[in-house]
Amino acid sequence: SWGVKWIDDHTASGAKAGKPVVLEEYGVKPLDSATYVAWSDEVFSKKSHMQYWQFGVKSLSTTDDGYTIYDADDLFTTAIAKAAAKFATLGDTKSSATDASAASTAASTAASTEASSGDTTETSPAGSTTSTSTSTDASSGSTPSTTGSQSTTPTTTDAPATTTDAPATTTATPTATSAPSTDTASDKCSVRRRRA
Repeated sequence: SWGVKWIDDHTASGAKAGKPVVLEEYGVKPLDSATYVAWSDEVFSKKSHMQYWQFGVKSLSTTDDGYTIYDADDLFTTAIAKAAAKFATLGDTKSSATDASAASTAASTAASTEASSGDTTETSPAGSTTSTSTSTDASSGSTPSTTGSQSTTPTTTDAPATTTDAPATTTATPTATSAPSTDTASDKCSVRRRRA
């Protein structure tokens, strides 16, 4: 079909130019899911990896001319949602509900906070032999040491660098002028001349 040819031409041009291609479609009557499936399959096979769909929102006042696609339409469930799931596998992304996303964010934040606190706990399988290493920042003047043990507990100590910069002491005496400003071009941001 013309759509498959159009997609093929655009992905080939993008590959030749070394640029990504964003393919957008909006305005085909939502009656033929086979067309949408063919288009998505072409995008997928050409490794364009990007297809962009626009959907209408039924609760909004629109000038629906019969070409708008809604998420409650059969086309969405029979073609577009399936294509979106297929494309998600390319980028190692997952479709998830809001609750799963929130849980993932909370777990990620907790892991990030734990990692940044400097306290790390690692668990070794039972019966394994590992070693413990302790290292310190070379700038602290201490030397690293390593001892043998039956569990892994890496510990890193970084002594904070001590620097003292005394602030420069300056005294500025503002002088006032009784002459009114004639600058009316800028409302609240006018710069007034000061006499020294």
